Amino acid sequence: MSHTDVSGGMYDKIFQTWEVVMAKKIALFNHKGGVSKTTTAFNLGWALAANGRRVVLVDADPQCNLTGLILGYTVSNKQISNN
Repeated sequence: MSHTDVSGGMYDKIFQTWEVVMAKKIALFNHKGGVSKTTTAFNLGWALAANGRRVVLVDADPQCNLTGLILGYTVSNKQISNN
């Protein structure tokens, strides 16, 4: 249901006060490993957020290195010895 389907209702009030802003999407893609995709995504997101932008970083890599970098995961000695 769009806001035009309801006249004089809550939808009209909401859409009159909100400014519609389209999000910009930046994708980093390369099949080759070790080309700094994760580091670039992290640094770019950090810099945009530091400049007041709202940023969402999506880690689609099965290794989850970006998630680990953001959350500060560390590898324990036990995990290293099991590999």
